[in-house]
Parts: sequence; C-alpha cells; structure tokens
Amino acid sequence: MSAGALFGLMSALLRSWTSLLSHHGIVAGLATWQPYVMGAVAAAGFLTAQSAFQAGPLAASLPVIDTLEPGVAVAIAIAAFGEIVNHTPVALGLEAGGWQR
Repeated sequence: MSAGALFGLMSALLRSWTSLLSHHGIVAGLATWQPYVMGAVAAAGFLTAQSAFQAGPLAASLPVIDTLEPGVAVAIAIAAFGEIVNHTPVALGLEAGGWQR
C-alpha cells in the first residue's frame, strides 16, 4: 500500500515541478526542493514496491499499487492544486477513454 501512496505523491510532486519549470525555467527549477524530494520519494517507492513484490505473489501486490497510485494522485491534485473532477456521464466517459476537456 505504501508504494502506491508514494507513487501518487511522486505524481503530484512531478506536476508541481513541471509547472514551475514551464514558468521559470530549469535553473529556477533546480533551485527548489521539489526535484530532490521527488528523487527521495521515487527511491522509497521503488524500494517498497520491490519489497511488496518479494513478499508475495505479483497478483496480490501489483493491483494494490496500481489502484492506490492514481487515487492518491487525484486526491492530492484536488486538495493541493484545486483540480476539479467532472461527474457528468459524458465527462467520465471521455476521461475513461483518455480524453480531456
């Protein structure tokens, strides 16, 4: 479970850092804390995922990681970045197909 949560956190950090890069450039981006925390979170996520893969069958660990990662990423995006999730059937269908508004 922790690997999925860490990968979700890494997604949110990546979103934050790429936004900063697009507005201020690489020099300013490397002067912030996001890329360094992202590296630490990625390493921790990798280690916990490998530990989960070794602890039991892949069929037990991978679905949990793959389910938690987008859920955590979306929850952080809503709370920290003010993202809005559409609830209409058409919007949900388009998002499930990979299209964005």
